Amino acid sequence: MGALGSAASDAMASDVNTKQQDAKARSIDQQTDFDVMQQRRESRLFLGEQNANAAASGVTITSGSPYSRNWTT
Repeated sequence: MGALGSAASDAMASDVNTKQQDAKARSIDQQTDFDVMQQRRESRLFLGEQNANAAASGVTITSGSPYSRNWTT
């Protein structure tokens, strides 16, 4: 292979490498988006569970603070 063939081969290898890196970057972006979505979901579930537990214990969760209620009674 001459210099021209070698340059073409190098260009093709570079293009393949670039495509692989782009695919890897897209995969990382997708995984990050998924992880963020999962963390937000877990946070909503946790907060919902905390609200349910507070409501079940008789604490009014719609106004005021349970701490201030204890001090004023």
